[in-house]
Amino acid sequence: MRLTILLTICLLVPSLWQLETGQSKTALDQPTQALELHHARSIDAFRQILAGAGVPGGIVVFGDPLTEPSLDFLMPAGKSLRETMNSLVEVDPRYRWETDKGVVNVLPIVNRQSILDLRIEAFSSRDAKDVNLALEHLLQKSEIKERISQLGLTQAPREFGPTSVQKAGSESISPVKRVSVECKEATVRQALNSIARADGKAIWIYEEFQQQGRPVFRIYFGVR
Repeated sequence: MRLTILLTICLLVPSLWQLETGQSKTALDQPTQALELHHARSIDAFRQILAGAGVPGGIVVFGDPLTEPSLDFLMPAGKSLRETMNSLVEVDPRYRWETDKGVVNVLPIVNRQSILDLRIEAFSSRDAKDVNLALEHLLQKSEIKERISQLGLTQAPREFGPTSVQKAGSESISPVKRVSVECKEATVRQALNSIARADGKAIWIYEEFQQQGRPVFRIYFGVR
């Protein structure tokens, strides 16, 4: 079994993903697969397009998952990732998208204060064996715990996407990717992007909503 160690340093050096592709626009110009979703949440459309393109990303959703509008997404094959992302935000104009050193972020047009904007002095993933363990290390930061308390948030149980857990018996086929991230003076969102960038294909999801009258949040890597 091969062991691949990926290293990314927030803000200080270009990502390995960028070095391999030259510029982030290379990935944005590649053709995407067809997308046909009916009565679906926007998060599912964004996640499916990014996962199909093999591009790391992050998606932020504010609002109750149970009351999210159900929309139809019909995107032909062959459109560039940039064109498809533009089409998706036309279908649901509550969102916009941007890139952070090769990581595509989908963000609400109307932003609100969250833990994602918190700037942390330093973060190390400690050569985590996967993105979820790196996330665990990040959420253990005392600054983040303090901000969660200040915002009156409670962490809801995580969800896992259909491709986020390695299939049984596949260990001998797929190489293990350790995720090594070192960040200094970065926001939580930038740290999450660095974890996704180090993995190369991971997509993180941040959801914040009301549950039984209390504000809760859920953060997880839904696709790898």
